[in-house]
Amino acid sequence: MKSLEIIAARIPAQSMQSFMPMKIVGFDNSDRNTAYVSTAQIWLQGSDYDIDAVTLTNFSFDKTGKYITWSPLANISSFESLKASDNIPFPNGKSILILNAENQHKINVPTFELNAEEFIDLKTGKALKSPSAILKWAELIEHINNYGTQGIVLEEGLLSKNLDIIYNYVDKHSRDNLYKVKNINQLNIRDPIKYDPFNYRETLRRYNELMGGKYYV
Repeated sequence: MKSLEIIAARIPAQSMQSFMPMKIVGFDNSDRNTAYVSTAQIWLQGSDYDIDAVTLTNFSFDKTGKYITWSPLANISSFESLKASDNIPFPNGKSILILNAENQHKINVPTFELNAEEFIDLKTGKALKSPSAILKWAELIEHINNYGTQGIVLEEGLLSKNLDIIYNYVDKHSRDNLYKVKNINQLNIRDPIKYDPFNYRETLRRYNELMGGKYYV
């Protein structure tokens, strides 16, 4: 169950080993703010027995108990689709950088073969959201995040309108799905989650990057 999956952050934190994925296996009746963690945390995180504390961060759910994803391309209608959706990169707030052949100057860029029928319904233009299609979306977004459109090999006969539809979906995920704050210094780190509860999982990994930019989740 997603509601039982958490990220445990050791306080004080040292580096990335201070964060661990965990799963809740039980609850006690205490009215105190306590958490019991695996003894493996001592070895894996470098915890000790002085003033160390742990902060637990879980996934987001709406008032009806529905799991809130971080992408319009996600699908939670089945377990397989949900697991595939976990592979979709977190929104980065950036639009796609489309480069023509003259401007594609990077070397050692991996190729990505883009076949429209793997991403959209060619009749309706709607995004496909089967587990296999979601994994293709995740691969495409990851490639674009790293290399822009460099290395993308288009299928023969691909209609420009279908390519535009696919890129628009990626843009909607990456640019429009990230919470924007005008003055980051006026808000506590948890305030944007309270106002608009996008999933908080990957903000632990991207915290420094987001704090340095103009987008905040």
